[in-house]
Amino acid sequence: MTPSSYGRLLVPVFLLAYVSANSSAARLFACVSVLILLLLHICICLYEAAPHGSPHRRIIRAAVWSLSTLLTAMFSYCVAETLPLPVAVVVWCAGAATVTFGFYLLFVSNNCKTDGATDATAAEKPAAID
Repeated sequence: MTPSSYGRLLVPVFLLAYVSANSSAARLFACVSVLILLLLHICICLYEAAPHGSPHRRIIRAAVWSLSTLLTAMFSYCVAETLPLPVAVVVWCAGAATVTFGFYLLFVSNNCKTDGATDATAAEKPAAID
């Protein structure tokens, strides 16, 4: 990501700060959201740079899941507080399902046990047709 891309990411934050001049909670939410997104980007870059099989990849995956969970909870809270209770329950359930499915994909699924290291020859073999 280039420095100009980070600049373009900050423009909506400044616009939100301008529009919500009387709401410090909205400004805090925007700043924390952008900070979490930047940390997620950094973690993903570190994950891609780490060698396959490295113990650091599992730690980085845990950080990615934690940051994603925090971001999901923040957005669910902001959306749910403006909705009637039955719809808010649906929003929280969708957020919980997202976090649970993300945990499954990052830590339980067989694809992650090898830390992304796949057999190159397996990818080249065509699938068997029954």
